[in-house]
Amino acid sequence: MLVVAFILPSLATLAYFRLPLGPVAGQGLYGLSKVLALALPLIWIVWIAREKIRLPRPTRRGLLAGLASGLLIGGLIVAGYFLFLKGRPTTLEGAAKITEKMAGFGITSPAMFILFGVFIVLMNASIEEYYWRGFIFKRLAERMPWPLAALLSGVGFMLHHIVVLTGYFNLTWVAFCSFGVMVGGVIWAWQFHRTRCIYSAWISHAIVDVAVYIVAFDLIFRS
Repeated sequence: MLVVAFILPSLATLAYFRLPLGPVAGQGLYGLSKVLALALPLIWIVWIAREKIRLPRPTRRGLLAGLASGLLIGGLIVAGYFLFLKGRPTTLEGAAKITEKMAGFGITSPAMFILFGVFIVLMNASIEEYYWRGFIFKRLAERMPWPLAALLSGVGFMLHHIVVLTGYFNLTWVAFCSFGVMVGGVIWAWQFHRTRCIYSAWISHAIVDVAVYIVAFDLIFRS
């Protein structure tokens, strides 16, 4: 099940980003992938491991650590884009492809994109931390040293992002951004391991997603 869980997000991403789907089918497949991401860990916990579901309470230290790392990573993303990447030919080419993809999902105005971004940031950060750190990393760390588990879960977290990035950018962009995603996954696994709860990684991830959507907004509507 861990192997299936490891590759499932990449397969789902490959399907809804590469298949010629309309807005309804694309959104439906995206929603189904998130339902599966919620269901697999629950199946493992309840039916296989037969554990009780526990939700640890957040700590001030964990929340502050997540806030600090999120602001640092997110700030680097936004600053890197506006200082070094905005307006370059490769960036503009990717912006055109992203705009076309968003239009295929029915997202054609700044207001619609902002609403979509708020929904995705809240949902995406929650589900991905629950799935990649709360399930994949945690279960791998039960079977191997936690640094290796963090690295492996970071690689898995990176793979489905590669599927997305290769549809819009050249190899250099893909390699650079994918490495950053993997590093982010390792950092969030370390935060989860250190704080023993998901909130630190979640708040950091959410802030980083906001930074990514700031860049995406500029690419689509101001490029």
